[in-house]
Amino acid sequence: MKGICVLGSVYSGKGEQTKRLCKKLEARGEQVVLIGTGDIFRKLKEEDNYLSYCLKNVDGGGLVPDPFPTFVVMEKIISCIKEHSLESAKEIIFVFDGFPRDRIQLADLMAIFSGLKFSKVKGIYLKVEEEEILKRFEIRSKTSGRKDDCDERKAWKRMGIFEEVTNPVIDDFRLNRSFDFVEIDGNRSIDEIHEEIMSGVENF
Repeated sequence: MKGICVLGSVYSGKGEQTKRLCKKLEARGEQVVLIGTGDIFRKLKEEDNYLSYCLKNVDGGGLVPDPFPTFVVMEKIISCIKEHSLESAKEIIFVFDGFPRDRIQLADLMAIFSGLKFSKVKGIYLKVEEEEILKRFEIRSKTSGRKDDCDERKAWKRMGIFEEVTNPVIDDFRLNRSFDFVEIDGNRSIDEIHEEIMSGVENF
């Protein structure tokens, strides 16, 4: 098994890029599983149960508290592995959209990679300047249809959390010699970013 973690601030485009990455990997015959914790938690919030109640009470723009994110990631990985034979499971590429977001999640993910004997791990960081992020917020607030994309206060809070909590994770990725890490200029067009990502996973 292999893992690719795509990291970036709010409005960095990581969601779009992970989807494009998965589609291109599948086109070349790879078995790919996309795990996007943001999408998972948004769906869970729509349910009518105690977990959705807890998630709805997370402060606006804040992170879902640990260990919930690691639990859903682990559940997704295990359920996927159980559906495959031994040899087939070894060929899966897991693509993580926006996970890990803090150092606790990073430590958990490293334990998962080690325990499940992932053969390769790659970190991709989409670095976007604040001015560009604010431009994208203006566009998304008018076009996405998501309530959380229309609240400027939440956007600023999410940017602040990224700087304080997720940037140290990116530093750890950068310094960890056990896997590959690449920083990509995320201020460019979607197609330009996608091309650079794909060139970085050509031999992955």
